[in-house]
Amino acid sequence: MKITQLIAAVLVLGTAGGAALAATAAFTEGRRDTVAGSKNIERDVRGSVNSQAPGFRITKKGRYLGDGSLSQIDVHGVIVNRQDSFSFRAKSAFSVSFIGAGFESKNPSNSNSTLFTLTKLNGQPNSISRQLSTGDPLGRLNLSGGPGRYKLTLSGNGGAALYDLRIAVVPLPATGFMLLFAVGGLAMMRKQKSKTS
Repeated sequence: MKITQLIAAVLVLGTAGGAALAATAAFTEGRRDTVAGSKNIERDVRGSVNSQAPGFRITKKGRYLGDGSLSQIDVHGVIVNRQDSFSFRAKSAFSVSFIGAGFESKNPSNSNSTLFTLTKLNGQPNSISRQLSTGDPLGRLNLSGGPGRYKLTLSGNGGAALYDLRIAVVPLPATGFMLLFAVGGLAMMRKQKSKTS
């Protein structure tokens, strides 16, 4: 009976561990029609982190990507010949990728070339950049980071283009949870066996 209880506990805890990071925040940048399920956000007129060009704050004060209440942030917008800047905080490793249509021209005859830059603002500041054009394969974005404060900047050049991005926590594989609980279960069984001997 005790082994079946242990197995049930492992399954419940393993499922709960994966579900704990289920929340998604979704935003649509002010010049684009609001995407279903997202909140329309306007530019922060006070400026973004470090008093640089006005931008969008996509994590509230005291809330972090990967803090147990937020596992991903979806950002939808339109870029022309200007910059969009999104500041956020992360408590764990994350990746930035395209979702949905990804990065596409509003008018197929006008292409857009945009520089996507992820900048870490605290600790040892550093940046990762990718120059992409509308029509490029969606897998090419490939930006990632770890815990810290970040700014994601899109510097557009050319015709209007729509973008759909996801900033998501890199999940601990479910097998990691299962292994952890299995080792704990074996230790408990060994301890019980030594008490009865």
